[in-house]
Amino acid sequence: MLWPARRDTIEDILYADIRAMGGSFSAEHGVGSKRIHALRATSDPTKLVLMAQIKKALDPANLFNPGKLFDRS
Repeated sequence: MLWPARRDTIEDILYADIRAMGGSFSAEHGVGSKRIHALRATSDPTKLVLMAQIKKALDPANLFNPGKLFDRS
């Protein structure tokens, strides 16, 4: 097991050029709470806004995974 700081450093290096090359982080079976920072760091901000809007439309009461990816005010 890696210390969180070391893991984060390694992941920062691995994901550093993804967005610059036009890519983004994704996961076949969902992102998972450990990879949310990678999704936010590599995804187009417009994509994240659209994802938040879809979540709000499908889950207006914020019952499904509240606070996991999108903060609600």
